[in-house]
Amino acid sequence: MINHIEYAAANYGKNFYQKSRSSDETEKLRQYLVFKQTLENLRREYGNEGMVYLNDISVKDLEYMLAKIQGYYPELCSGIEFRLLPGDLYKIEHPKTKTAHLKFLPHISGTPAQEFRKKIHNLIISSRKGIEFTAEQWLTERVENALGKMGKFESECNYNIKLVGIDVYKYQATFGELTEPSKTIVITAI
Repeated sequence: MINHIEYAAANYGKNFYQKSRSSDETEKLRQYLVFKQTLENLRREYGNEGMVYLNDISVKDLEYMLAKIQGYYPELCSGIEFRLLPGDLYKIEHPKTKTAHLKFLPHISGTPAQEFRKKIHNLIISSRKGIEFTAEQWLTERVENALGKMGKFESECNYNIKLVGIDVYKYQATFGELTEPSKTIVITAI
């Protein structure tokens, strides 16, 4: 049974696309490739039914994103209940899930490693399998460096970072370019 959360899901939404250079149908479909691949992986591993939570700041962007993916991929959405969780991904009450995925990472710029570890901690521990994180390689490596630095903070938790692969997903970067390579890691608390 699928029990998953997609953080910062409006990355796939209307406002994201208004910033892009191209707006033809091919580019719009490419915008949803990571989420499509996530749904395919979930169905392959956990079956065709279950719950997927969608999180982002704007409920309107989440509604737009959900309408688009249900329109583009009705067969992948069949049997799945979608619940919208609007709000800052660092501040919402995180549902307990089996899996979690984050494409890109909001608000990392200029954040010291210790503070970053505190911010992302709830995302990691709310999912039984940790959080799968997909981004351009430079950003993923920056996250690995921030989490890999040993040091105690309020929960005294360290992290295990496992490389899933390079170009596991065809990652859609800002402004419409298909960035290669992307990198996907799984972060778990140990």
